[in-house]
Amino acid sequence: MTNNIPTFFSRRQVAALFDTSEDEVKKMDNTVFNPSKGPDGSLRYSAETVVQALKASSDAPGEANTPGAVCALAFELFQTGKSLPDVVISLKQSPETVSVLRAKFDAMAGGLILPSETVSLLRKVSGRTVGNASDVLKLIDSLCAERDAAYDQGFADASDTGEVLDPQTGKMTSVASIISRSPK
Repeated sequence: MTNNIPTFFSRRQVAALFDTSEDEVKKMDNTVFNPSKGPDGSLRYSAETVVQALKASSDAPGEANTPGAVCALAFELFQTGKSLPDVVISLKQSPETVSVLRAKFDAMAGGLILPSETVSLLRKVSGRTVGNASDVLKLIDSLCAERDAAYDQGFADASDTGEVLDPQTGKMTSVASIISRSPK
């Protein structure tokens, strides 16, 4: 699969994609599919093979690759962390179709997609790698830690001199006067 990250489906998932029973999928083992055993001993079906079989079934006369099957496969790929371009390539669907499916997936599962311009801006202003949601969380945590450290340093400086830079006036002022006008 794309990015050398293998993606697998269970027999139940393959049966749902093909709108058939698990017994029918089992009959296709070692002909259409070559399942492998997972670490837990369960059979796993390569997503690449499943996509090829779905495409072949849609090309067959009288057979239709239902929108539900494409949607289900797209959702499975989204759950495994595949990107929009990866899903477009795997399913051979238009970017518009996959974007709509992703929006529906996010509405159902809860998620957030950042436009590439936003990711570029985050990378530029932070000087950090931002490639996934985990990186965004790390960036936010880091910025919060920097803010807290700056606050702690300002508090330490204020207790040394009794004065601190007033953010409203830009002048040094006593800590007591700032505290007295801050909302309780």
